[in-house]
Amino acid sequence: FSKNPAVTHHDSLRTTMAKSASRNAGRLLLLGAAAAAALLLRSGTSTAEKAFASTNTGAMQRRMVLGSAVLLGAPQAALAIPRVTDRFEYINRRKIELVPIMKQGIDYLETHEVDERMLAFLPKLVRKMDVYANIQSKEEAPDKTVRKLLKHIAQFEKEVKAKNRLAALEAWQDYVDDIPRGLAEFDIKDPTTFEGPKDVPLPEA
Repeated sequence: FSKNPAVTHHDSLRTTMAKSASRNAGRLLLLGAAAAAALLLRSGTSTAEKAFASTNTGAMQRRMVLGSAVLLGAPQAALAIPRVTDRFEYINRRKIELVPIMKQGIDYLETHEVDERMLAFLPKLVRKMDVYANIQSKEEAPDKTVRKLLKHIAQFEKEVKAKNRLAALEAWQDYVDDIPRGLAEFDIKDPTTFEGPKDVPLPEA
């Protein structure tokens, strides 16, 4: 028997349409997979960028904190020291550093008239007196005790510059007398009160 031409054409058309549908389905699957991959890549990149930005931000903040600590002004840093260290150790260490230098100047002044050598040493002596006075405050700002000590220092400097030796020594004694009793007090005649050297001559002017 021979096949009907119409039937044969219809079967061929159905086969062609099935192959076309299969190819289209394959393309859609490929496109879908590509789109999903792109989305995941983009998402991953965004997450990485956020993580990187977060890490950089944290690092930057740490650098800013460290930078601000380095840039802290000297007066503020000096005020902070007694709060974070033992006060006894701090004052005792400063006494050992500063009082021997004061002793040098006063020992010289007690045995000499005010001369060029004494005048050349005066700025250094006054600075040490000033530093020691300022650490006596129990507050961040200079308190009543510190203001009184600074007044004695100004009077001492004035009298030395005017070459009034005895008046300068009186101002020095007022300064010593108003140092708070206890840990901070000292007697330049007794090195055990400040562990300073004895009879150290002044440097040449």
